[in-house]
Amino acid sequence: MLFNRFFIVVLSFFLTKGAFATDENSCGKNALSVEDLLLHAPRFEQFPSIPRNKVSLVPANVKKDPRAWRFRSAILEQAKKGSNFAGQYTWVGWGCGTECSEEVIVDTHSGKVHFFDLPFLSGTIEYRRYLEYELKIDSRLLIVSFSPGENLKLRCFSYFTWEKNRFNPIFLKSKNTSEYKKLGE
Repeated sequence: MLFNRFFIVVLSFFLTKGAFATDENSCGKNALSVEDLLLHAPRFEQFPSIPRNKVSLVPANVKKDPRAWRFRSAILEQAKKGSNFAGQYTWVGWGCGTECSEEVIVDTHSGKVHFFDLPFLSGTIEYRRYLEYELKIDSRLLIVSFSPGENLKLRCFSYFTWEKNRFNPIFLKSKNTSEYKKLGE
């Protein structure tokens, strides 16, 4: 599974100390050090999904939103597989050309398709090149990592929680400062 492979890659980079060193010029003015990431990065178990009653899978409703209708084949096919994120949601993604991808969240209980924009990704094609997501069915946490430009050894991280049908950035406290920092700015 992609997430298991990604976790192994992430772990191996962390063990090499420095491969994930954030760079202010590449990852934003609030970049955190590797040590800060290791000490303060959110963990999936800190953001459990709300337990839901088992209900039958509701097909994605692609008729109400013209964007969903445009990508109906990808959305309907992947949503059939059932929940894979935050208890009752299905993360659906597809390619839309060179260095392009789209993602939506489908509520498996209502069929509602949620389009979203992550703040640091809007209009930044160079960040989408090496973009990876990590998520779990029993957590509301989404971890987004990317390599700015061509530097694959540098990884930038952003953390979001899924609440009230939208992604909210998580603020982290760095051990080196009393200020709160938001990753991904």
